[in-house]
Amino acid sequence: MTIQILNNNNVLSGKNVLGFTQNKNAAIPKSQQISRQNQFNSTDLKTYSKNARNLGLSLISFQARLPISEAGRVLEKTNLYPGFIKSGKSFFEFVKNIEAKPSQIKEFLYGITSNPEHSRKFIAEVIKDPRQSKNITRILTQKIGGKREFADWYVSNKGYTNAFSDFCSVEFTNAKNADEIVKIIPNPGIWQVKAAGGKMGKIPSDFADETTYNKLIDTMRESKGVKLFKNLDEETKDLNKFLLKYPEALKKYPVSSEMSTEMAAKNHANDLLNEALTQTFRINGKEYKTKAFLGGLSGKIVFKVETNGNKYIIKMNAGKTADPVAKENQALRADSPFMDAIVDFHLKAHDCKNSVHPHYYSYESDSILYPFVEGKTLGETINNPHKIFDILTMNKKHLNDANNLGIYANDCKASNFIVNKEGDVVMPDIGNVTYVNALRPGGPGYSMNINNLCGKNMANYIAGLNL
Repeated sequence: MTIQILNNNNVLSGKNVLGFTQNKNAAIPKSQQISRQNQFNSTDLKTYSKNARNLGLSLISFQARLPISEAGRVLEKTNLYPGFIKSGKSFFEFVKNIEAKPSQIKEFLYGITSNPEHSRKFIAEVIKDPRQSKNITRILTQKIGGKREFADWYVSNKGYTNAFSDFCSVEFTNAKNADEIVKIIPNPGIWQVKAAGGKMGKIPSDFADETTYNKLIDTMRESKGVKLFKNLDEETKDLNKFLLKYPEALKKYPVSSEMSTEMAAKNHANDLLNEALTQTFRINGKEYKTKAFLGGLSGKIVFKVETNGNKYIIKMNAGKTADPVAKENQALRADSPFMDAIVDFHLKAHDCKNSVHPHYYSYESDSILYPFVEGKTLGETINNPHKIFDILTMNKKHLNDANNLGIYANDCKASNFIVNKEGDVVMPDIGNVTYVNALRPGGPGYSMNINNLCGKNMANYIAGLNL
């Protein structure tokens, strides 16, 4: 038997290590390659499976190319279709309740996802309640005959993932704003968010309008406190130069057995910062009392803002650039305001108990506005604060609602979690999360990975431990 084997987008020649003879004509058109791939039969699968296992290879990419009968590509020609029409049920409810052979279920599912209109209805049904995603995936896996059969349908050319990509194409195009996009997935491509206006949420009345808000952002970003932080960050690296410029440091913090020269310099630098970072700004007739908190790996600045008796948190990138490529790169960094926004507005759209529920995000100002959360850190409320660093316990015990929506925390530090007045654990620092939801896989050109700098990744635990 002669077939075409594709590897890294190249056509290979000669005898394949899996036991098949490959066509030596590397210029075969793609349509003919597909036709030849469809010549695989059950005997080929057994041979491939045996050799693939010996080489430690996954069968998923191969199974995705297995042929589906022409009848299986047309829902109306499947064996289960008459019963489906008679039942009056929706696609998933029918699959869930029907007693049928796994092969018939598989054929029926292929019939759904092979048709754009059917697939959009089916996808809209199974993603309607994201908290049911795990349960629905389990039911479909069981009905179709197990994980291998599910994977075959899931990643195939006429399967679920491609159908979901087409679903995103339609929904994103019809979206009135970026809020509607992030409601579908918490990891849309930045280009999709920009095309939908680059904004999420609404500006509270305390900030009047977008002009006032953006002016406040620019003013805080260029404030003396932020500039001093940047200068001190460099100056404290040379202790002698720092003490020559600030001789009062050693007078305020005399060197002793408990106070080194370096400690005195750092303490004085912190004093200078605390004074400079607490400022009051008046923008378009409104007064804003601000306190900046600097540091971290993402280049992000966090401000606590008080105005009109209300408290807010604003996160922004420290630097602002007019270069569109540099601006995108800033936004795509782990734990950036953009990364925080797409995840948190997804959680807000689904009323997640573990989300702070942000007010507003703007790509133009590169900032996100949150309500200020009153409460204690989780580390202050549990008997063993060190347990918070157990990433599995942290997610399973304290972030159950976010996990049910597919969001898992990776950066499990005490300061990243607050117990609010309702007793819920919320994530004021949402960056560095993992997103896992089989029914919302995104698609090429529509989604991306959520960047993570903290070193731990729940996706590894979920996949590696089969959680």
